[in-house]
Amino acid sequence: IPTTSSLGEIFAENTEPVYSRSYSTDFSDFLKVFPNSYFASRSRISHSLRMNLDWCSVVYFVYFIRAASEFRFLPLFFSGLGCSHTEIGILMAIGPICRIIINPIISALADIHHMHRWILISCACVCIFTFPLLLLASVIVPESSIFPALFISVLVHNSISCSQGSLVNTLVLRQLHPNRALFGQKRMWGALSWGLCYAVMGPLIDWVGVWFMFPMFMLSGVVVVGVFIMSPLGKIVASDATVIQTVPVKPTWGEIARIPVQNSYTTLFFTLAFLSGAGIALVESFLFLFLTEKFNASNTLCGISVTFSIMFEVPIFMISHRLLDRLGPVTMIVLAQLSHVIRVLGYSLIENPWLVLVFEPLHGLSFGLFHSAAIFLLDHMTPPNLSASAQGIYSAVQNGLGTTFSMVMGGYLIDRFGTSTVFRGSAVLSVIFTSLFYIASHLKARRRSRSYAEFVADNTDL
Repeated sequence: IPTTSSLGEIFAENTEPVYSRSYSTDFSDFLKVFPNSYFASRSRISHSLRMNLDWCSVVYFVYFIRAASEFRFLPLFFSGLGCSHTEIGILMAIGPICRIIINPIISALADIHHMHRWILISCACVCIFTFPLLLLASVIVPESSIFPALFISVLVHNSISCSQGSLVNTLVLRQLHPNRALFGQKRMWGALSWGLCYAVMGPLIDWVGVWFMFPMFMLSGVVVVGVFIMSPLGKIVASDATVIQTVPVKPTWGEIARIPVQNSYTTLFFTLAFLSGAGIALVESFLFLFLTEKFNASNTLCGISVTFSIMFEVPIFMISHRLLDRLGPVTMIVLAQLSHVIRVLGYSLIENPWLVLVFEPLHGLSFGLFHSAAIFLLDHMTPPNLSASAQGIYSAVQNGLGTTFSMVMGGYLIDRFGTSTVFRGSAVLSVIFTSLFYIASHLKARRRSRSYAEFVADNTDL
């Protein structure tokens, strides 16, 4: 647990100038001389559009439409091509493995060279053409060789796409400074678009076929690239149209590598992030297969279940700053893990597929509470010149190591023991490690939980 003095140093290092959102153009001198010109009129319209839109919310909304287009229905696509549960687990684990290896490297390069925006846009452009490789492989490759072809296609796509979530989080947090506690309100729009997208995709896939997710991904990918280019994220300048030259100290690779082990508290935090990612990935990767194989559930029910899972997630993100103030991040994390335990135990006990809708809203509590608390802690424990690297490592641990472990071991264990048994095992592990986290935090803290205001004002231990 960091001491009061070390937390003070962390907050001192996190001090950044407060930026205005005003925008400059390459033709500023021309526009001053010809204020009524066509270009001046177009510039004023563009400036008004950029200033009046809540770009952080817009970016999350369109980004998660694209993300939803490629994820939860992929196991059904692989299953339709004859892949076993173990092979599906391996294919679904490629993305998390890329987040473990490639995401921290790309995020660190963005920090070192200060190219967060252009790396993000470049990766988003390439992704439009890499995801359809899976559909191409399923058409032209013989059934006997389909698994190696899918493996290569998934690897290429995830190598390009794995770092985008971390870079988006970093740019949004910088845009929100000094109001970073409002991150959850912006991230809420991503949860909303995620749920709405699945509500639409479920019936469409029942009607058209699972291949529909490929044109859906390409279309939403084009929109994402356009929004990234139009948004002011990463392009903040001063109100007098002069770029603020505040280049942080260039981090070293050693400083980046020490982020998860800089003290006992950060090590404990990243351990719990690993467990959280493993639990969520187990549900997201195998719940649809569980419902379709055991109950012969429709894709429409699968899509609706995701929409129900967002019912609590959206309001949790909306009021996350108040929850941080009243509960504190430790209590939020414990409640998140408890919600996951109830959720997976419920799945293992149901006898009617529609009862899954009773437990799906608990995803909003488990993910919304954990993610809001984790992003808050991580941003305040990390100096500004390591912000993207810290987000990349957090993603690598939670969505990389945790997800990979869950997918590979989950697929193997489901083949041997069944989905219900594996869900119950996940609940037991969550109870054990969350209890250890709470006990460790309680023993090292002066009180069980600290509010967001007390944490920032007093610099006391959690």
